[in-house]
Amino acid sequence: MSNPQRPKAPPRRSDVPARGSSQRRSNQRRRPKRRGWRSHKALIQAAIAVVVVAVVVVVIVVTGGSGGHKGGPVGPEGVALENGPVLATAAAVPQAQGTKAIVGCGATEQLATHIHAHLAVFVDGGVRAIPPGVGMLGQVQLQSTPKGKFATGSSICLYWLHTHAQDGIIHVEAPAGRTFVLGQFFAVWGQPLGSDQVGPATGPVTAYVNGQRWTQNIADIPLTSHGTIQLDVGTPVVGPRSVSFPSSL
Repeated sequence: MSNPQRPKAPPRRSDVPARGSSQRRSNQRRRPKRRGWRSHKALIQAAIAVVVVAVVVVVIVVTGGSGGHKGGPVGPEGVALENGPVLATAAAVPQAQGTKAIVGCGATEQLATHIHAHLAVFVDGGVRAIPPGVGMLGQVQLQSTPKGKFATGSSICLYWLHTHAQDGIIHVEAPAGRTFVLGQFFAVWGQPLGSDQVGPATGPVTAYVNGQRWTQNIADIPLTSHGTIQLDVGTPVVGPRSVSFPSSL
């Protein structure tokens, strides 16, 4: 009589695949990839943050930051006032003391040629204002307005190149057919102008005309209608700024 066949023993627990073990192994294989993506994403975000900070720093350097470089409120001529100490006090040199004779000085304004240019001066990164009354010989008559001081005239005469407000606007008011340059304006003012000096400020001068670097003689910069002139004395050099001329100028 044959022995009855013994039933096979059930598999040990360790031999039975755990439920979901293959799924866990699959997840484990994928997790490193997800962690790698997160790592790359973090690096990308950090790189973007570095770029943003660099751009902000460049803007601050170019514009000179916020201290003393922004224009002030709009003045009586519709142009932003230059928000800083004056470069030099308003004055005019009598013709008898050597002012170029081709820049006339009369009791009234000559309007056959009537244009306006803008002058901005920065010294070591700080704005220096052009005061009202430059080019007005004698006692300057200043009128107080809700938007600031306005020079209406003087006791002797007005040169064909002069200023009315502390906004950097140079008025060219002369007989027809006359053209003028920046050096003549400074001669009327009685202030020196050169490659290493602007008024009382000394140091290397970087000049911009209508936003472009000027590499010729600074005194020869022409005074043109709505022309913008910027002189940076010393460092840092302030990038050229734009000026909005109202329709009245």
